[in-house]
Amino acid sequence: MTKTRKVKIYPREGAASVISQMRILEPAILALDKGISIAAFDERYVSVWLPIDKSEALKKKIQMLVDTHVSA
Repeated sequence: MTKTRKVKIYPREGAASVISQMRILEPAILALDKGISIAAFDERYVSVWLPIDKSEALKKKIQMLVDTHVSA
């Protein structure tokens, strides 16, 4: 069993907190790695479980997705 870590990823400052825009990213987030699972979508963040050995790199990729697709 792969060890995972729960991470919350927030949109950049000034971005709209629109849950529907965050949900659109679900397939793209899951496609980054088979070890990712989405814990929750919130109006302010997306919470994901990431494999510990890849967590920092995956967090940066998800952050980039959120920052570029959640508009102000």
